[in-house]
Amino acid sequence: MDKETLINLISSYFDNFSDTADKAMVLVSQLPEVFSPTSANMVSTIISAIMPVAYVLATLFFIIGLCNKTLMFETSNYEVVVKLLLRYVLAKVIIDNCRGIMSIIFSAFSGIATSINAAGNLMLGDAAKQALIDQINVMNGGFAGINYLSFYLKLIPSMLVIFIVTLLVSIIVLGRMFEIFIYTAVAPLPVATLAGEMSHDTFKKFMQGYISVCLQGVIIIIAFQLFGSLTADAFSSSEPASILTYLMTITVFALTLFKSGTWAKQIVGIA
Repeated sequence: MDKETLINLISSYFDNFSDTADKAMVLVSQLPEVFSPTSANMVSTIISAIMPVAYVLATLFFIIGLCNKTLMFETSNYEVVVKLLLRYVLAKVIIDNCRGIMSIIFSAFSGIATSINAAGNLMLGDAAKQALIDQINVMNGGFAGINYLSFYLKLIPSMLVIFIVTLLVSIIVLGRMFEIFIYTAVAPLPVATLAGEMSHDTFKKFMQGYISVCLQGVIIIIAFQLFGSLTADAFSSSEPASILTYLMTITVFALTLFKSGTWAKQIVGIA
């Protein structure tokens, strides 16, 4: 193995991770209809199919609430009836506009993620890659490049970790976008529960769940920025950190991405 081949092999792992991270950060703040117009159209079709069922459920919850008030002899008070009617009308309006409302919520969190992303200066793999290349440049290749081959074999476990984290980044970010699509597609059904006085908690929990998925994107961006900052600090000193330091940092970063959904739910109060 020659020096150029070794440098290209090592660079490919770091460059692939950096490219994946760049795409992931764009995807986190990207609107669903921009990410996949075909999927967005499919969501519209599903919403159209679900909408009549949502209207029926809203009416059913309204009737149940009205019957409950009638049995409790509370309908003699016109304010109670007006309150029930207003709740039903509100549910109807939100059902009709649920996709637009959810798009506004997503856009708000997307704006926050974009602002955080723009404020950072990421160095996700360049510093560590350069540190390894510097070691290779001062290395004696030995007979037939045996020393280069030995160095590469020692790095294989480290490069494997970087490759796995690269896959995890894509999977977690894409998984979040699937959640956004699914939440949006079924939104009319939980919104319909708003029409019932005893069932509106379902709507509240649904919105908390959707907000937590949107918030997860902000947490993911923060994790990227912190990882980039830690890496930059570790390799900017006069005695750069070793590849082991980078591996520990990238492992913590991967665990943070795993926990991002749980943390988002805890923040909004549903975990």
